[in-house]
Amino acid sequence: MTQPFLPASRVRGSGSLRAAVEKLIRDLQLRLGNLQRGYSTGDTLYFTASSNFLKSDYPGLRAVRVRLVAGGGAGGGAATTAAGQSSAGAGGGAGGYAEALILVSALAASETVTQGGGGSGAAGGTGGAGTPSSFGTLVQANGGAGGAVVAASASHGTGGGALGGTGGTGDLLIRGGGSERPARLGIAALPSNGGDSLFGAGGLAAVNATANAGSAWGGGGGGAGNNESQGTARSGGAGADGIVIVELLY
Repeated sequence: MTQPFLPASRVRGSGSLRAAVEKLIRDLQLRLGNLQRGYSTGDTLYFTASSNFLKSDYPGLRAVRVRLVAGGGAGGGAATTAAGQSSAGAGGGAGGYAEALILVSALAASETVTQGGGGSGAAGGTGGAGTPSSFGTLVQANGGAGGAVVAASASHGTGGGALGGTGGTGDLLIRGGGSERPARLGIAALPSNGGDSLFGAGGLAAVNATANAGSAWGGGGGGAGNNESQGTARSGGAGADGIVIVELLY
């Protein structure tokens, strides 16, 4: 490393003043060296189930970088339909994303790691919301909303899309993608796809069938639709589970 400071051996003076200047130079050199060295990356931990993080398991740890996404919401189902009617559901919203760099001194001895779950679809009903993912109280992202249903009718109509989950707590917060509005066009249903998360795509909508689940991690489930004369209520696709990723920094 190029030496930007005067070497301590060349400091002129005597007594306590010289000692103080030499100490200052050494301190500045050490701090600059630490800044230039930065962090070295260790293992990356992927939590696909709720667990605990114990910092004592990683001697020499200086910091962690935590990235997580919450569970996606399920898509809305489709109601049974008579002749001339249709019904459509909105896709579920994706889970939110949060990220933070945390010094080891700020970590508790044990941090609870919670993986958010994806919402479940319901035949002919509103999809379940995704649940939050978190790393202790330091980082958290919120689950996506479930998709609603446009009730069976012969008239044209639209419904609202589902919102993605908010980032919550952390240094970088990104809302999950929301779904588009579903529509009912007389005898034809136009359900919408699920919202995309930062890590996973939303599930595709389906007509006269159960819709597709969101992709891992955190994607919203697709909405279901029924065209006319469908005697079976359909379920929206399930939302994908979230994930917690912890990068170890030394």
